[in-house]
Amino acid sequence: STAAVYKKTEIFPLTEESPIGAWPLWGDYNKGKVECERILTASKIKFAVIRPVYILGPNNYCDRERFIYSRIKNNAPILLPGNGEALIQFVFAEDVARSIALIAEKDAAGVFNCAGDDVITLKGLVEEMRQIMRLKPKLQYNPKTDGDQFAISEFPFANQNLICDNTKLKDSGVTFKALTKGLAEDYHEYYESKI
Repeated sequence: STAAVYKKTEIFPLTEESPIGAWPLWGDYNKGKVECERILTASKIKFAVIRPVYILGPNNYCDRERFIYSRIKNNAPILLPGNGEALIQFVFAEDVARSIALIAEKDAAGVFNCAGDDVITLKGLVEEMRQIMRLKPKLQYNPKTDGDQFAISEFPFANQNLICDNTKLKDSGVTFKALTKGLAEDYHEYYESKI
């Protein structure tokens, strides 16, 4: 599943018990994921659901960070949505894979949030990436793409808070890579040669 199944709220962090439902930012993606989870919950099937936040790192399904790194490297403007101050979390692809393996090994059932420990603003994320590259980004802001008016062509993350509690997976034995460490490893081992 995904953390996008949660019902839009301003109460954070989201726990596995937080209501699922409509979050307009995610559109049909949200609706489909919510419907899948509701069908599973209504069934008699034993199941486990993992709800990752934004996934980063090599082999992730979307590779959003390449957008930011390439703009910094090419001295192109980075247009942040709104004021760029939304608080968000990330998780690295390898931590998601490790979480799924652990759930399978333990034959666990239920719902599990999958999110790193670090919370950062969109602006802070670009700053961290800039420091890794030792270059200065050209930051600009677009108040017209704030909140649900997200434009993925301008920036790969929406200016909406998304903070999930990860206690349940951590109590099961999962450790999450620190954001700054993971970003640096990804840039030096993967992105540096391919941007």
